[in-house]
Amino acid sequence: MNLEISLLNNNKKAAIYACFPCRRTASRPNRTHGSTAASLTLGDINEKYMEKEKSNHVIISGKVLERHFDFNNALFAFHELFNLDKKDERSIAILGGTFLEMALEHTLKAFLPENEKEVDRLFEYNQPLGNFSSKISLAFCLGLIDKMIKEDLNTVRKIRNKFAHDLYADFDDNQIKAWCNNLRFHKISMMMDPPEGSSELDIFRVGVNQLISNLHGSIGISRIEKRHVKDDLGQFE
Repeated sequence: MNLEISLLNNNKKAAIYACFPCRRTASRPNRTHGSTAASLTLGDINEKYMEKEKSNHVIISGKVLERHFDFNNALFAFHELFNLDKKDERSIAILGGTFLEMALEHTLKAFLPENEKEVDRLFEYNQPLGNFSSKISLAFCLGLIDKMIKEDLNTVRKIRNKFAHDLYADFDDNQIKAWCNNLRFHKISMMMDPPEGSSELDIFRVGVNQLISNLHGSIGISRIEKRHVKDDLGQFE
């Protein structure tokens, strides 16, 4: 009887865990020093972003504003497809990876100069930023994402590619299970390990949602640190 109750409680915890799309504020004990350290959550990032935005008087308009609304509209649509609708495992894996790639593209475009012709060309097929892997590498090298975020994004990329190219892929596959269990950022942002009874599909969903929360904040920070087209030498002609 006690075993049945225990299993029921674990299943409830796993179900609740899988339903959290993001956690906005969090802190957790530092395992090394025993102190409290702030985690990189959407709430923390947005708070820092708003403080920096006020000090820099950032006002967005034009293409920047269009991208802002495009991303937020896509985020609502993604939430319904990824978290609410009943989808098969393949759709979830591909949706999660594809939206993260899009969020990373928004992060990079928020940082790169507003030169639509030159910048957009970089993201075209067979161009330097035409695939997920190159976007991850550049965002990391520019200091726009943390090393752990880079590693988690690469893990999600591998899972997406496995589902896209393997007809028999599912979340019971040993390689996919290992990749899901290698996701790390969600443990920091959620301040917890996955509850007993959580499936690899649950872990993947929560992991993707937490990465989206992080990148959502990174877009705002990248906008503040935006590069601009240099055209200083023209004055000497």
